[in-house]
Amino acid sequence: MEKTSIKLGCIILIGAILRIFQLGEESIFIDEGITVELTRLSFTDMIVNRASNFHAPLYFIFMHLWVTVFGVSEVSIRLPSVIFGVASIYAIFLLANKMFKDENIALLSAFLMAISYYQIRYSQDARMYSLFTLLAIMSMYYFIDVHENPLMLSKGYLISTGLLLYTHIYAMLLVLFQGIFLFVCIRNFRVWFKFPLALITIYFPWLLVAIRQFMVVKGGGHWLTRPSLLELLHTFKVLVGDSWILLFLYAFLVISGFGRGKTNSNLLMGWFITLTIIPFIFSWLVTPIYRARYTIGSIPPLLILVALGIRERAFDQRIPYFPVIIGCILIFSSWSLYDFYTTPHKEQWREVASYIEQNERPDDVIIITSGGVYICLDYYYRGELVRHRFPEEIEKVIEKEHIPVLQNLTNQSQRVWVVLSHEEPHAQQKIEDGLKDHFEMSEHQKFLYIDVILFNRT
Repeated sequence: MEKTSIKLGCIILIGAILRIFQLGEESIFIDEGITVELTRLSFTDMIVNRASNFHAPLYFIFMHLWVTVFGVSEVSIRLPSVIFGVASIYAIFLLANKMFKDENIALLSAFLMAISYYQIRYSQDARMYSLFTLLAIMSMYYFIDVHENPLMLSKGYLISTGLLLYTHIYAMLLVLFQGIFLFVCIRNFRVWFKFPLALITIYFPWLLVAIRQFMVVKGGGHWLTRPSLLELLHTFKVLVGDSWILLFLYAFLVISGFGRGKTNSNLLMGWFITLTIIPFIFSWLVTPIYRARYTIGSIPPLLILVALGIRERAFDQRIPYFPVIIGCILIFSSWSLYDFYTTPHKEQWREVASYIEQNERPDDVIIITSGGVYICLDYYYRGELVRHRFPEEIEKVIEKEHIPVLQNLTNQSQRVWVVLSHEEPHAQQKIEDGLKDHFEMSEHQKFLYIDVILFNRT
């Protein structure tokens, strides 16, 4: 046990280092900027805002409290995700050990979680995905107790699952799967009644909001679109470490270890399918709800199944499978992580602000066409120019009738900076058309996911 604790401690340390490394290197990107903006609202306004969006409120409530103590910076707002990510390494060890009573499988699961590219990536984002993963593991950990003693819904399960439901909409899928799994395995009317009643009671304050959010999405009031099979395949690729070789290797290992502990293997496979394939199918049959990053809660069952496969292969003494498999995982995971640490993947708002500051003139004006862009640029920009944001109702969709608004914002300026990021198709052309009577484009600087265009008055 002492050796296991030492090994686990080393694995957790490695995972922590990988998640902390270069934590503040890149700029706050649009989604993180929205997180920061929400922390500045009152609790009531924040809840109302989340209710009108597609997200649950728990993470943002936590962040509101966090920034009150630790302030806002690239490192401080991302640190909670690091903490949740590191805690997930320990949590998956506990879950795997509880399910299979094998410390080697548990250590392998923790090791795979520690070096997981996708987990590391979202442990460096000030968003809810790292917390969602941790709570999904905790919910399933306590669900094992419910499965073994279904008439007793433990406090641990109710608390962890309640928090999970208030973290992300996909939690409803996982809880639904748990209920179906329990009902199939245990045919007891009292269980069938008690399980959903307890969870509905916990979730009821947000349930009606979630239903309304779903109806908005179903009515086309959201940017999600139906995913392609290629997008699903790409999701599997990034979940295993953004490597096609790792995808094939992990698939082989899952098949190799799937028969060990049949009930628990079925539970893990069902968990994985529920958060990946089911949303994909739902997006085609009902309404789009699929997004690759929303499936991040499927990584723990995948990694435990892979650990089972490694464990099975390790017993084959004819070929040194274990060092070969671990070596391949390390090599290709390291390649993905090297690319992650050396290649920018977030919007370069720090660089955009610096570029404008170095080239601006006193009578210039900055036009920003969306709230997320305004938040991020405002965080880094230290110049004196007036920054105009298009009215909320015309963000993202710029039509001819909005041109007078644009002209009115620029009628006193000799030069106009237009900042675009993640905009609708043809947004740049529409803005050019709106300004062409009095301005002409003189510069167009591209940054990662951002366009900065300078117009001069003719």
